[in-house]
Amino acid sequence: WIGANDINKENYFVWSSDNSSFLNSTWSPSQPNNSGENDDCVEIWSFEKYTNDAPCTFLSHHLCQIAINNIDYRLYVAAISGQTKTNSKHGLLQVTSNSTDVIYVRCK
Repeated sequence: WIGANDINKENYFVWSSDNSSFLNSTWSPSQPNNSGENDDCVEIWSFEKYTNDAPCTFLSHHLCQIAINNIDYRLYVAAISGQTKTNSKHGLLQVTSNSTDVIYVRCK
């Protein structure tokens, strides 16, 4: 997940973090297509390196851009080990570790 969606207006994609326009020229051919009328979030197809619209409820990995002074070592470790999940609707990245630590980071 990259943090963009068209939840409020179909085919008008915005960044979840601040509702600014998501300008994209890397859609996969025939995308976005709103397949099943429920494709509201944006993902990157790693095998094609293009973007695609998909249901926000799909479990997937995500990209997160944060300021360098906010980077937490636990965030890095969790991200590379796959211990992350996201709430695409609100642009929050939830990171958990083997301990009880949970970190929430607002992404864009």
